[in-house]
Amino acid sequence: MSSTLNRIPIVDFGALSLDHDQTPGENEPNVKELAKQMFDAFSTVGFVYITNHGMTVKTIDSAFYAADQFFQLSYDVKDKYSKTAGENPNGWDAIERESPNPERAGDLKESYDSRDFFEDDYLWPTAEVPQFKDLLMNFQREAHRLSLRVLYAIAIGLNLDPHTFDYAFQNTGTRKGGTQMRFNYYPQLEDTKQVKPGQLRCGEHTDYGALTLLFQDQCGGLEVLSPEGEYMPATPIEGSIIVNIADIMQRWTSDKLISARHRVVVSEKEITYLKPRRSIAYFLRADQDALIECLDGSAKYPPITGGQHVWMKLHSTYNF
Repeated sequence: MSSTLNRIPIVDFGALSLDHDQTPGENEPNVKELAKQMFDAFSTVGFVYITNHGMTVKTIDSAFYAADQFFQLSYDVKDKYSKTAGENPNGWDAIERESPNPERAGDLKESYDSRDFFEDDYLWPTAEVPQFKDLLMNFQREAHRLSLRVLYAIAIGLNLDPHTFDYAFQNTGTRKGGTQMRFNYYPQLEDTKQVKPGQLRCGEHTDYGALTLLFQDQCGGLEVLSPEGEYMPATPIEGSIIVNIADIMQRWTSDKLISARHRVVVSEKEITYLKPRRSIAYFLRADQDALIECLDGSAKYPPITGGQHVWMKLHSTYNF
């Protein structure tokens, strides 16, 4: 069964939940119906809430705990773990460094990215947050398993072989991969004078990769552009995960699936209660060398590798 909230579908993902140790076959009961519901959501709105997904509360809460501990550190300490352009895909970005919409001031958020979760030679803030790396890596592994199940459902919904997309995600967790996880922290605002004209917590954008799993707290603020061109709130639903199609999947499917624009606004309620907003995004991206071509043979878009696509996007987004 599926329902909607503000026109974003809510889908019970139980048929492909991580509670199943092995991925159920495409002809298993309820799998085809689940795949149809996911396709319907992704081909119209581009976003869906999934429930009964199988990621444990402990895993998700532990990741938020690790993020909270890190963001509470001083600026000088966090700066030791900052990213540098083209050198370290793991690390911290300060407030206003990212500008998804170049017509607006930089985003009112800070973030911590992790890509190479099987690699050991990057700086990790374990001196200040001893469990940081272990909790983050455990979360990433579980999120990756779930994202592959979503790809499985998408392939079935497109009437393709269920493993159509597998070739492009063989190196996730290494430098040859492209997938990235991000902790987002949107600090509390004492008053609206802290907000520059037109500034948002996160400017309007689409995501780069194949799909995104988004875990958000209860503060709200995320908005999704509807097919009619109006922004609608993606109100938090406890226990759910928001999944959205990203740019390379839209390209891959010759626009059958939609990478919808979205943003995070500064709400008056959030200012009133002086509460920060927190989220975790798991960006499933194709491997650096994986060649992405239109699946229907239309050549609507020219072939591109996962690495080329992300590099192009990064240089239009960051204030290097």
